[in-house]
Amino acid sequence: MKTIYIAGPMRGFKHYNFPAFDDAKEELEAKGWKVISPADLDRDRGFDPTTLPDDHDWSSVDGLKHFKLEDAITEDVTAIRASDAIFMLPGWRQSTGATAVYHLAKWAGKEIHEAEPSQLPTDAIARKGIPVVTGCLHYFPAALAEVAMLSKAGNDQHNPRQLLHWDRTKSADHVDCLGRHLLQIDERDTDGQLHAAKVAWRALAHLQVMLEQGA
Repeated sequence: MKTIYIAGPMRGFKHYNFPAFDDAKEELEAKGWKVISPADLDRDRGFDPTTLPDDHDWSSVDGLKHFKLEDAITEDVTAIRASDAIFMLPGWRQSTGATAVYHLAKWAGKEIHEAEPSQLPTDAIARKGIPVVTGCLHYFPAALAEVAMLSKAGNDQHNPRQLLHWDRTKSADHVDCLGRHLLQIDERDTDGQLHAAKVAWRALAHLQVMLEQGA
């Protein structure tokens, strides 16, 4: 039996995305794989995110009981080296840790499998029911351009000199932030950005996370 390691985003997701890892493990085991999941490795150390309060800062791992990032990295690297393949969950490209896993596995010559995003079907007929350009880009060109500029401004502020990417380890309380910007939706923020654009960005971020978690 071949062994596969699951990699994917954790910080920035409620319960550190454990449900997505558990669902992937179930599917992979049904296909005959022996599965190593970081969620299970964390549980074996005594770390259970379901015991944390709902208002916990899911974008941070500082100060957690039964969890040390250095120990997790060491254990994960050992597990990857012992595996025949890795399985990448949706959203992994926005995760620093999962990206590191991908490159380590590629360097080590492991098989790399990637989950298909559930909202983007491969069936030709189903794809026609998701007109991304005519049903989204053509509907809101100016609004989406404003959101894109906001993304770049945020990246320049928080990740200077880095390629544009969504750093999910920063500010994951999208609903609360959306509400704060909604109070001033017809105004500009102190940084010159439109509060309305920040409402849209936060709404899209929250929706993206929900979809990735199987909503």
